[in-house]
Amino acid sequence: MSAPWRRVGRRRHGGQGRKVDRRLTAGVTLVAATVLLWCTLRWQGLNAVSDVIGIGSTLLPLAIGLVAWASSRHSAEDPSTGRTAEMDALMVAIARTMERVQYSADRLTRLESGLVEMRDLLAQATARLDDRKRALGRDLAARRPDGGTATASAAERARLEKEISALRQELADTRRRLRAAERLRGEVEQRLAEARRGQAETGELREQTRAQATQAERLLMASRALPAPVVPPTAALVAIEAADLLGEGDRAAAAKVLRRVDEALQENAATRDRLHDELAENAAAIRRRLDARAHAAPSGPGPRRRRSLPLLVGGCCSAVLLTVVVLMAFLRPPGAVRPLASGPATAGTPEVAVSVDPAFYPRAVPAWKKPFSSSADIASAITVWRGTVYFGGNDGRLHALDVDTGKSVWPESPRLRGDITARPAIADGTRTLYVVSNKGFYSEVSARDATTGGEVWTSRFPGYIDESAVVAGDTVYFGAGDGLLYALNAADGRIRWTFRTGGWITSTPVVADDVVYFGSWDGHVYAVDTRTRQAKWSTYVPFKWTATIGNVLFNPALANGVLYIGDKNYDLLALNIADGSIRWRMPTKDIVDSRPVVADGVVYVGSRDHNVYAFDAATGRLIWKRLTGNAVFSSPAVRDGVVYVGSNDAYVYAFDAADGRVLWVHGTGNSVYSSPAVSDGVVYVGSDDNKLYALKAAR
Repeated sequence: MSAPWRRVGRRRHGGQGRKVDRRLTAGVTLVAATVLLWCTLRWQGLNAVSDVIGIGSTLLPLAIGLVAWASSRHSAEDPSTGRTAEMDALMVAIARTMERVQYSADRLTRLESGLVEMRDLLAQATARLDDRKRALGRDLAARRPDGGTATASAAERARLEKEISALRQELADTRRRLRAAERLRGEVEQRLAEARRGQAETGELREQTRAQATQAERLLMASRALPAPVVPPTAALVAIEAADLLGEGDRAAAAKVLRRVDEALQENAATRDRLHDELAENAAAIRRRLDARAHAAPSGPGPRRRRSLPLLVGGCCSAVLLTVVVLMAFLRPPGAVRPLASGPATAGTPEVAVSVDPAFYPRAVPAWKKPFSSSADIASAITVWRGTVYFGGNDGRLHALDVDTGKSVWPESPRLRGDITARPAIADGTRTLYVVSNKGFYSEVSARDATTGGEVWTSRFPGYIDESAVVAGDTVYFGAGDGLLYALNAADGRIRWTFRTGGWITSTPVVADDVVYFGSWDGHVYAVDTRTRQAKWSTYVPFKWTATIGNVLFNPALANGVLYIGDKNYDLLALNIADGSIRWRMPTKDIVDSRPVVADGVVYVGSRDHNVYAFDAATGRLIWKRLTGNAVFSSPAVRDGVVYVGSNDAYVYAFDAADGRVLWVHGTGNSVYSSPAVSDGVVYVGSDDNKLYALKAAR
């Protein structure tokens, strides 16, 4: 009975399939004819009629698909096929995990490289000290008294005893330094071994993540490449010379390096623990999906699986035609001008649209004939002062350009020692720029004449200075990687006073009413009185994922008695400047290290979750948020009701400040870390494609 039943079933299914095929063929033909009619009407300028036809053509594929689905009532949907929201979320989670794994591996690789270099320096120093010890031993043996010294004069014997005493003291000091070198070398070897163990564990995590990505792609039945991870640069560890490695200063420097290595290893270990948890969650999601697929697998004969083939073919054809219709809706017919988002088009103004997924937006109009080209990335924020644009590059060059022409106003752009990634600071009523440059484990703050670029003074400081200095009165304030807030005399660069915190300071301070506000890697927001040089208050914001690593508070903004600051908890916080109490806290989906800006009672800020946010400054209520194509490190600039900001998707955006509408976008050739500046209707912003752009403002 089973064989005849199967034959009958196949015949019935075949008839139903042919009926579905005929309906799909008729439907596809109808859609194609409708699209052709729409194109003809559009090309002839009958826009009103063509819009009606276009709307109908977009609805036809849906209607045809519903009819075909109803006709094939015996076919069952396989929940294991197709791209579902759950699988998309899983792929995003796997991609984020891979990004964190790659960051962890890169960090450990740099740590290992620095430790190997430091170990080699210690080995050289140990060898020289050992040679010196042996040489001193030989000199001491040669000067020991023998029978011939009995006839020597008293003065000669006194001189010989003095030399022997000096040699013994130097020999003892050399032995002490040698023991210290061997002990320090052992400590470096221990940390090197720990870094290599972490590297091996990270390699296993990378392979597990790739395996999970492969499984997820099989479930999706389509290959999806994981995005390339964004790995921030990590400074080299070794900033110590081998020639005098074991002096008091360099032993302290080596101890500081080892403390920072320990902090990095602890943070990396915590990251790996979180990665294990993420991989376990992803594996559980994949198992749930596999179980669902196994339970939904058909138990009948083979033709049941082929019943959905006509639906698949018809759906693909309909999707292609629907895409064509949507794309052609944005094509400009001959002689027509499509209105721009910022207002109606004017006669003679050509339409130039930039494709930014998922729609098209107008492109900004350049203010210069061509962008200014540099020899390195331009990640520095921009300063505009008295008709001149000031900024720096990762090649250490400080530039000054005319706002109208984009040409340099200095005879030569001076080269500083290290990268310039922070905004040049200038005080009103002065002609002096204050510029921060970074090179390894030390940084420099340089004062430059704003009209010539000539050096006024330069001071060197330990640690990495990641953000800009600020000038208030006759004092320059900035934070450094050694955990100190520095206050310098603006005239000569001498240190007036410092304030110590418990972690790095990667925060541009805000100064108001003799108080300096800033954040630190020790999880605190500080308010330091410039007169007493003591903390007026400090507010601790714990790291919500682990207590062993402190939270990081980034760049603050001050408005109407409230301090706004982003952190590593993915939050934007608002604090009362009177006592440091937290008024409100609003979450995002990633780290907020973009500096907020406040305008007309609204706080605008970017996040690494690819969004630009607008919050009510008083209550923290979300007014709008807009998604870009990558992380937003750039700090927004607001002028005349427009928010300008860069994104790592290589675009500069202009949003309507009231509702977040995109007014225009402008593409560059690489990530836009730089924070824009707006002056006289022109937006100035740098890009990692080594160019500075001048764009006409949106209004």
